[in-house]
Amino acid sequence: MRVLSLLVGAFSAASLNAADRMEVMICNSAEVQDYVLTKAETEAGFVFQSAGIEVQWSACQNATLQKHDTPRFVIRLRDDLVPRFGGELSLHALGRAFVSDGEGYIADVYYPAVEALSKTSQAGTASLIGYTIAHEIGHLLLGPGHKPHGIMRARWSQDELFALAQRSLGFDKTDRMRLQDRLRQNSQGRN
Repeated sequence: MRVLSLLVGAFSAASLNAADRMEVMICNSAEVQDYVLTKAETEAGFVFQSAGIEVQWSACQNATLQKHDTPRFVIRLRDDLVPRFGGELSLHALGRAFVSDGEGYIADVYYPAVEALSKTSQAGTASLIGYTIAHEIGHLLLGPGHKPHGIMRARWSQDELFALAQRSLGFDKTDRMRLQDRLRQNSQGRN
């Protein structure tokens, strides 16, 4: 069975072109444990795979300055800066994408806020990190602004947290198409 899933995965990756891929470098200054980080990458990768996008993960220390065909994004896992918030945790407290003129390449995920939300919801820390990464990369590709429901909502309600725990939280159809278009534009700009 494992051989079959590897073959299916290899076929799926081979059928994607450079426009359907992106590289995400994780800078783990929060010193999140490797197994948690690996699960978070898997969860974020699943969200993007559902949108027809493959994510190639790397660590900041493995970054090279060579020109790449795939767009690159940097996610900084931080515990040194915790945004102030009152009441219920919002995604403003979980992370922040640095977007200028509708474009960005760097986002932060605030590990202490993710841990705090994990303690009060059915979603695990690794899953919350992964979905927060997906949300922030969504901003890097789609620009600022939120949706009334789903992964791009400003405050995840219990409905979104339940969907997250069930791996059914993702980008809506319009945003999936916009994500793919933006990656194509970024890939064409690099060639």
